[in-house]
Amino acid sequence: MRTLPVVVVALVAAGAAASTQTRAPEWPQYLGPSRNGNATMAIPPSARLSVGWRKPLPSGSAGIVVGDGQAYTLGSDGEQDLLLSLDTTTGKETARLVLGPTHADSALGPGSTPVLVGDLVVAIATGCRMQ
Repeated sequence: MRTLPVVVVALVAAGAAASTQTRAPEWPQYLGPSRNGNATMAIPPSARLSVGWRKPLPSGSAGIVVGDGQAYTLGSDGEQDLLLSLDTTTGKETARLVLGPTHADSALGPGSTPVLVGDLVVAIATGCRMQ
């Protein structure tokens, strides 16, 4: 199984407490909430990037979506397509769901990005079956 490292980068505002936000920003679909790749939250000029956590993931080229404190993505262990759920604070894997066999023509694994719809996670594996 080939794993790819994923690095989550957090914005840290100098002098600003993270607890002042009432709800974490969400990224429920490919290219984000407005489907344009832009974050809608204001980023103060004093903000700087820092690594929040690192997590090796199974191979694939799926994007990552975020909602309700969880990050979701797809990957393959070389035999099965997987839907993974990670805690956004710690990077700890909270769920792993087998979606079905990885298609023989899909060398890198799933390439589609899951989407969040309310409390549902919709994913399409390499076999083109919606789960």
